[in-house]
Amino acid sequence: MNVRFLFAVSAALMMLNSCGGKKGEAASSTVHCVMLTRAQTAGLAKEKSYSGIVKEAREINVAFKTPGQLEHVYVKEGSYVKEGQLIAELDTKDYMLALNNAQIQYDQLSREVERLKKLREGKSISVNDYDKASSGLERLAIQLQNEKNRISYCKLYAPVSGYVQKVNFDKSEMVDAGTPVISLLDNSNMDVEINVPAELYAQRNRISSITCKTNISGEEVVPMRISGQTPKADGNQLYQMKLAFAKRPSKNITPGMNVEVTVVMKEGASKESFTLPIHAIFKSGEDDCVWVLNADSTISKRVVKVEGLDEKGDAKVGNQLDGSEQIVKAGVDLLVEGEKVKVIDQSSSTNVGALK
Repeated sequence: MNVRFLFAVSAALMMLNSCGGKKGEAASSTVHCVMLTRAQTAGLAKEKSYSGIVKEAREINVAFKTPGQLEHVYVKEGSYVKEGQLIAELDTKDYMLALNNAQIQYDQLSREVERLKKLREGKSISVNDYDKASSGLERLAIQLQNEKNRISYCKLYAPVSGYVQKVNFDKSEMVDAGTPVISLLDNSNMDVEINVPAELYAQRNRISSITCKTNISGEEVVPMRISGQTPKADGNQLYQMKLAFAKRPSKNITPGMNVEVTVVMKEGASKESFTLPIHAIFKSGEDDCVWVLNADSTISKRVVKVEGLDEKGDAKVGNQLDGSEQIVKAGVDLLVEGEKVKVIDQSSSTNVGALK
């Protein structure tokens, strides 16, 4: 067995015996040996990466305003269309017949009204008969315009620029008014959604910059800005944050793509909370407490508020501490208020027993 190791163990046992007192000695004369720690600020790392997904500004279901039979579908799924581009068309034969019929009736009554107007000027007919004919002509004008509108409704135009997500009908199929024929992805204002922990959400005003990149976009790094955030955490205590592109990204970045989002924080740690080893905290009644070492080597109880655990398993406490206190980190349940303790220096992991 290694001689240096045996010597280190013997030295540690002798030290503990000297701290604990002789067997059978009164508890009041016992001097407890303690090891100390300091509260660490629970600030976020200066740079943190999150996984995000690109979302289109919106998905638009485009439909005809009138029913009919599809005569042409000019786009395919995945096609890029520009705003105002003709994308589908209905058969207009029946609508043209209705339009021609309305046009004939209107022209006929228009001539009749023109004849009645001359008769009224000559006082050959009553004003009431003329007004009835004029009102009939106005109704036919409305009907004629309605038939013209139906013809125009047979052409379907892209309301925005974007990609065709889905084509729901083929040529010659019948479609009803308002039934989605084509789904478009509006890529004019894409954004990125990420889920962030409560620490980042609480310190979002300390964010210095946000960027995103994808593996397939090469070295392209696109700046982002916060465009929205959900004020309520989900079941995993994560907050959804929406990020808008500060400049238009390349065509390599498309909806549904996974991206890596990097959040850079401003310098300086948050003073709102601290972390401590979980075994440094003990219960006193209903309160969570720690032992703080005083200048005269005595200890005092300090009530803290435990807010949860961090990623390392340390306890997060509120601002009841300022980070300068020396806090007992082990054996806290054996100590009492005001007792004097002996501090043990923590040995180096590479120099057990301080042999060097």
